[in-house]
Amino acid sequence: MSIIRLLVSLLLLTLMSGCSTAQKDKSTAIDNDLVKNASVPPSVSVGSLASGEQKSPTPEEAEKKLEEYSENWFYGYGLGRSILNIGTVVIFPPYAIYLVGNAALQVAGEEPLYVTDALPEKPKDAYMNVYNGVTGIPGMLSSTVAGVPFREETK
Repeated sequence: MSIIRLLVSLLLLTLMSGCSTAQKDKSTAIDNDLVKNASVPPSVSVGSLASGEQKSPTPEEAEKKLEEYSENWFYGYGLGRSILNIGTVVIFPPYAIYLVGNAALQVAGEEPLYVTDALPEKPKDAYMNVYNGVTGIPGMLSSTVAGVPFREETK
């Protein structure tokens, strides 16, 4: 019984620390080349919209971007990451607090906090390769069935 608890604890630790390491783009303007293949849209701060530094997109631009984001999510890593997050919340409900906290940070225009940021570069890269391999499976399956290329993340 103690081995099962140990394995479950290690699994939960792995799932909780396996979040994306994408960093927020520091520029205030949306870079279309960056957005083209991104699985997560760049952050737009409410303050920059309210002060007039950044203009709201037209409905046509918003529709086009939304279509790109949704396709990148469905045919890339986003689908697998969402499945993994939902599964982790079902198994370990306090994980939802972490997800809501990171969502609040992103809405506020700040960088989310990830446990993997505390790892040294080499172990972090190795961990993220395994994590991306696991979370990429649903996107690879959906892209194969749809006959479209898998959407890799741009760095």
